[in-house]
Amino acid sequence: MKKSTRSVERSLIAVSYAYDLLHVMEDRGASSEAIIRDSQIPSTLLKGHDARITAAQFASLVRACASHGDVAGLGYAFGLNVKLPSHGLLGLAMVNCRTPREAMQLGERFSPLRSGIVRLRVIE
Repeated sequence: MKKSTRSVERSLIAVSYAYDLLHVMEDRGASSEAIIRDSQIPSTLLKGHDARITAAQFASLVRACASHGDVAGLGYAFGLNVKLPSHGLLGLAMVNCRTPREAMQLGERFSPLRSGIVRLRVIE
């Protein structure tokens, strides 16, 4: 049986990750409004924490960040800025694990439910 996969074009990303990225850029002195405008993502899509944007729209947001400030180490800063609540119910489940190892294993197992393009892998 062939395993079905979602294409990058159809994959959806929680808008909370866009908020986290914009927060990092604001900390670096950039205007989130200008970044959103230049990304050409309709501002209505960035309303509410339950909303989703496509992976292509998120990539457009990242490209817009590059034209509005210093993006050296942006991926690292973004990773440090993302809080467990940004991961929705998966983050809630992870924070309620007994040990960090259990939390990481849970994240690895269920990350495909959160994003069709990101896969976590725990390596000890």
